[in-house]
Amino acid sequence: MPKLLLFAPCEKVIIGQGDNLVSLIGILHSIQLNSPTPIMPDAIMPINWAFFALWQKEPEDGDALFEQRVTIEPPLGNEGEFLATFQMDKESHRVAQSVVGLPVGIAGIHIIRLYLRRKDKDDWSLVTSYPLTIQHPKRS
Repeated sequence: MPKLLLFAPCEKVIIGQGDNLVSLIGILHSIQLNSPTPIMPDAIMPINWAFFALWQKEPEDGDALFEQRVTIEPPLGNEGEFLATFQMDKESHRVAQSVVGLPVGIAGIHIIRLYLRRKDKDDWSLVTSYPLTIQHPKRS
């Protein structure tokens, strides 16, 4: 299985046209909402954001196809899921996936989990998790 070198949710992933370098803009760790009205439990913040994963090829990977799955698990409620398929045909591979909308209706720690499996296998392996804190305004 490829080795994870980097995983981060961020506001934007930029890949340089000339040098092919990756820039991660605005790493997401905590989001403070400032709403004058109560926030509904199913609220989705209408923002564009992304997550980025950088994988390193291991000798046993060959040119295998892999699937990456990212889930967002709020403290309560339904989780979101994002899938990407890639082939480890180079020494490293990067997956940059854009997302529209962020579930913010429930305050607390939302866990973003990254899973990986070979395309021809059934079982997912949890590779890492990342906490994203959603804070609501304090009400008196």
